[in-house]
Amino acid sequence: MSSSFLRPGWTLLAAFVWMGMAPAWALDRDRTLDQFHHTRWTTKDGAPLGIRKMSQTRDGWLWLGTTSGLFRFDGVRFERLAPIDDPGFGERPVSTVAAGAQGELWVGLLAGGIARIDAQGRPTTFALPDDLPSRQTLGLSVLPNGLVWANVGGELLVYEGTTWQRAGADWGWPATSVTGTFVDAAGGLWVISPKGWFRLRAGSHRFETVDRHDPAPRSARIIDGQSWLIFNDRVQPLPDTGARNAQAPPQPDSSSIYVDRARNLWSVYCPAGLCRSRLPTGHRMADGAFSLPPVEEQFDRRDGLSSDIGMTVLEDRDGSLWVATQTGLDRFRDTLLARFSPSGSATNFVLQPEPEGLLLGAVEATRGPMLWRWRARRWRQLPWPSEGGRIRALLRDPSGTEWLGTSSGVWRLEGDAAHRLPLLDPTGPHDCRQLARNRQGLWALFHQKGLRLLRDSEWQPAPMRGLEAEQPTAFALEGEGTVWTGYPTNRLIRSDALGSTAFGPDHGLDVGAVTFLHVGHRLLVVGDRGLQLRVGDRFHALRSDEEEALRGVTGAHESPDGDLWLNGLRGAVRISAKALLAFDHDPSRPVPLQVFDSADGYPSGATALAPASSLVADATGALWFAGLDGVARLDPRQLPPPRRAPPVVWLEAAADQHWKPYREGLDLPAGTQTVSVRFTTLDLGLTEQLRFQARLEGVDKDWRELGPQRELSYSHLPAGRHRLEVRAVVGHGLSAQAMDAPAPATMRFFLQPTLTQTLWFRSFAAVAVLLLLALGVRWRTRVVARHEQRLMRLRMDEREQIAQDIHDTLLQGVHGLTLHFQKVANRMSGGDPNRALMDAALDRADQLIERGREQVAALRAAPAPAPDLAAALSDFGERLAADGGARFLLDVDGPPRQLRPHARDQLLRIGEDAIANAFQHSHATEIRVTVTYRWNGLRLQVTDNGIGMARPRVDNDRIGSVANGGLARLSDRSVGLSGRARIHSAPGDGTTLTMRFPAWGVFERPWWPIAVDCED
Repeated sequence: MSSSFLRPGWTLLAAFVWMGMAPAWALDRDRTLDQFHHTRWTTKDGAPLGIRKMSQTRDGWLWLGTTSGLFRFDGVRFERLAPIDDPGFGERPVSTVAAGAQGELWVGLLAGGIARIDAQGRPTTFALPDDLPSRQTLGLSVLPNGLVWANVGGELLVYEGTTWQRAGADWGWPATSVTGTFVDAAGGLWVISPKGWFRLRAGSHRFETVDRHDPAPRSARIIDGQSWLIFNDRVQPLPDTGARNAQAPPQPDSSSIYVDRARNLWSVYCPAGLCRSRLPTGHRMADGAFSLPPVEEQFDRRDGLSSDIGMTVLEDRDGSLWVATQTGLDRFRDTLLARFSPSGSATNFVLQPEPEGLLLGAVEATRGPMLWRWRARRWRQLPWPSEGGRIRALLRDPSGTEWLGTSSGVWRLEGDAAHRLPLLDPTGPHDCRQLARNRQGLWALFHQKGLRLLRDSEWQPAPMRGLEAEQPTAFALEGEGTVWTGYPTNRLIRSDALGSTAFGPDHGLDVGAVTFLHVGHRLLVVGDRGLQLRVGDRFHALRSDEEEALRGVTGAHESPDGDLWLNGLRGAVRISAKALLAFDHDPSRPVPLQVFDSADGYPSGATALAPASSLVADATGALWFAGLDGVARLDPRQLPPPRRAPPVVWLEAAADQHWKPYREGLDLPAGTQTVSVRFTTLDLGLTEQLRFQARLEGVDKDWRELGPQRELSYSHLPAGRHRLEVRAVVGHGLSAQAMDAPAPATMRFFLQPTLTQTLWFRSFAAVAVLLLLALGVRWRTRVVARHEQRLMRLRMDEREQIAQDIHDTLLQGVHGLTLHFQKVANRMSGGDPNRALMDAALDRADQLIERGREQVAALRAAPAPAPDLAAALSDFGERLAADGGARFLLDVDGPPRQLRPHARDQLLRIGEDAIANAFQHSHATEIRVTVTYRWNGLRLQVTDNGIGMARPRVDNDRIGSVANGGLARLSDRSVGLSGRARIHSAPGDGTTLTMRFPAWGVFERPWWPIAVDCED
């Protein structure tokens, strides 16, 4: 992966501040090479071949100058320098690199030229004088004052501001060739040539000739603020070169021979692999030279080194040692736990501390059960008889007697010789799983035989009542007279001289088959279902967001300060005394854990030899953990403070996998489906322990867990401005959250909108939709109008048919009847009293026939244009006012709009009914009608100042539900208009009837498709 390495200045500043706060570690000189945490990277991991030189710049990057180009490494990923304006720069072979005083990197190119990589990752290549005999840069030396010197083809060059120039007479430099240069602890430059040694003191502008005739040393190193020269046979001080104010310049550049801060001397020409010697710690410069110590350890390809051909060595700021080889890169770093193992093929470790060391039992792959002592930093094998069997438990009692529980019984060590005790049962099994001792005697747990007590050289049953017939799987002693026993049936028994008490599910116990017990300030119970602590008389499960760390626990120890230590599948686990007190008050709360795993030196998972504890403490308070791959020692009193997580550095951003260097205010093209970013941290010693969390505003409600990955992507983000935050945390779970994490790194980027996502396009689309809706409404209105006209024609045809039928049947029939009655009347005498009645009836029949003919004529005639609604209501109200005595007023609000014929008729009848109802029932002196026209509907309001109505008559204001006298007619006539009404009335306070009708139901051209109430 290529990158131009552009970095924001504020991020680098944060990295510089954090680097200054980081503690200076070093490899423990008392540990062996196999006790360090070793990691290697080869070509399959992305490591380049042929690393010639390494350097660490102030921002924390590890730079690698190789025969295939310039790379940088963050502890996880290798990246080749490929700037945008010169993509081929990173492929040029490099001869040397040197870190600058201002955070820059100086690069000597094998084919000629020197380049400077600034703090933002931008390279600048400088031309060299044309008349140089060779253009290959053999060495670079950067002084603390920023002055840079170079050995190019045996010529001494100096960089002064903008160009590289030969050192001349103005520097007091004689015209001579150069064989080597180095910087002393005082910040001065030393140059070695065939003519002698020359020195440029810090702050001086002229070289001094030094009276030395030694050949060029193999290396010049700064040790404890003093300059030392390393020759083939000796280490010699360089007088008058001590650091000012004890502040020696850093040594950020690698060398084939390197002395770290702990006075370990490392060499890659020895002749194969990596070699280590230890320089004397008490030797001072005044003591003069001393012989080069012999090689004490060697680490080569057989031990896991990437190659036997080493190239160069560097100690970084965190104290880790980096070794470049021909085919890869290796790192050695110190760990909190020191690992020990007497054999590379041993396992099933059982341990017991001694005053001077450790007693260790194990099973060796080829030789079977074995016994060792660790004393004076060395393992010594003890004789172990073949009939001794597998060692399962070790115990050293207060008298110093050492006991061994084995598959063949119980043994006692006398010196280094083992003697078996009398067998419990000569014919039965003798497998002893656990040992403990108090004043009563030696307690032993036998498989299938249960718990027994050795007293007066005889095995006796447990002296507590209730234990005789039980077969426990684990036990623990509490004081001198109490025994806790666990069973495979999720049960515990506490026994003492007064009797026994059983505990089970009724007491909260839920561990399944008990495999391990520990008694301290608290009772710890471990089973195949998990782990519980006793609080009061109840048992509670330990809960944590790192449940895996609490599984497979086979050992426990409580330190004097109250911390609880466990040995489990994940490694060593610490629960602080403060967390335990919080657990006592609220056992339901998750408990924060501090986990020490393989990255901290733990040897794989805990050995599974319970019920014997796989965790013990020695006389000094140090803890010993038995793992699957060895044992480890940890001193809880020397735990370093939690390391602060380093700041996050942005590297690259990509739109649909088109990667570009990160820069502030990043703009991404329109149509981007996936946005990806790459980031890192610059702590080379915390890479295995770092996790990352991210949060994108508007997308992530909380921090999103990324784990160790240093890349993330988001898909289908909306166009616009976005803010992404990423932070690093050390550790896991609650313990990680408690760390003093720095402020998250923030990336702001703008995702350009597509054509359809722009504001003007959306506005245009909205207008177009509105126009389409208006056209649709207009079309719909015309369709409705044509439909109503067709209905009107059908109605007229129907009226014509009705008129014809009435005329031909009813009227003609009635007329025929009158003729018959007229004949009857004519036959009656004038004095007949019924003649007058008959004549009156005939006259009324003639009037009825005439009126019927008028109605038929009206049905046949076309309807006359209806008057305006407001005018019609006004005429109606005025007529009623003339008869009723109440004053009538009518107001029109808004420009009148054309009404649909059917709606106009219905509205007129509704208004007339409402006005008539007010004149008839309200007893008002004034009645006011208001007709309001709005774009979204029509409102008809009738108000009077009469007697009002009681509340039971206005409990429902919907017209269709009103059934109070004349109001029922309003409901019947407004069904087709979707009207709504509200009646506001109170006795003695008048009545207001408000009716609202939607535009689409009453107007000829509503211009709006949605039925909404018209409001003021």
